[in-house]
Amino acid sequence: MLVALIILTETGCVQQVNNGAVRLLGFSTDEIVGQNISKFFAKAVASESHSEFMRRMDDRARDKLCESKMLKKDGSWIAVQLSLSQLESADRLLLNIVEKVTPDSVL
Repeated sequence: MLVALIILTETGCVQQVNNGAVRLLGFSTDEIVGQNISKFFAKAVASESHSEFMRRMDDRARDKLCESKMLKKDGSWIAVQLSLSQLESADRLLLNIVEKVTPDSVL
């Protein structure tokens, strides 16, 4: 199973990704890190301000699974399950765990 790990600031700026995120989305590490995570979500979601997006993402995904769609480099959208967790760090970083939704995926 391919699992994307994305470390974010509280404002949604991507700080670090694993190879799973690179493989899942098709973007290079350099194309993802430094971007706001909202750039990679469905257009209706990404039209919100970054702070509105992070507030809604926090409400929906904090310590539980939710479904969404993420943008791949080729312009297609991929259905994903994601969970957002607070890391114990001085910077108050967040861990976003993302998995591709498959026919056998169960929430």
